[in-house]
Amino acid sequence: MFTGMRVESRGSPGSGCCGQAGDIHTGAATSYSPEAPAGVQVIPGRMNNEGISLSCTHINSHEDEEEEEDDFIYVPCKCLGQEVKVLIDTGCKLNLMSSRTVERLCLKDLLEENKMEVDVFPFQRKLCVDGHIRELSLTLGKLRVMCPFFILESNRPLMSLGNKTLQSLKCVIDTEKQMLLFGTVVREQLHFAKQPFNER
Repeated sequence: MFTGMRVESRGSPGSGCCGQAGDIHTGAATSYSPEAPAGVQVIPGRMNNEGISLSCTHINSHEDEEEEEDDFIYVPCKCLGQEVKVLIDTGCKLNLMSSRTVERLCLKDLLEENKMEVDVFPFQRKLCVDGHIRELSLTLGKLRVMCPFFILESNRPLMSLGNKTLQSLKCVIDTEKQMLLFGTVVREQLHFAKQPFNER
């Protein structure tokens, strides 16, 4: 779980509008379960992705975070020759990266600092970002793509691909085979990574 940024629900008391961004459940009750965005096919299964935690009652413990990490979908990729694992986040419009990941991957020269509020979630809430990277080269399998990233101030590792990029790559998420299929001309496939990348 990425807990460097936390958003609290400010709805009316007892409204029950407490859920996680990007939650997609099948066969289980949940208080907030948005449908998969158009253009991104999710083959039936259970997926729980989040770039930003959403909580209105409590802050999860470290043990809870470790358990929930198993529900997230990561895929391996290379960024400027460095191996990383990227979160697949269908509940967020944009690609996000934490300031700690910017430092780890030595991307400060590409960062354009510009504090702003952006719409990233499928509900009425804006996220404050510290800047952005206009284009960053990622290699997914044999496919090389250029992606923009918005930067969040956080001491936790995060690199995520949001819905706009996933749609442009015509991604299909197969939770049964634990695989991501993508590509507009030649279709590539990547098996899910077991764990998010660790800080060195």
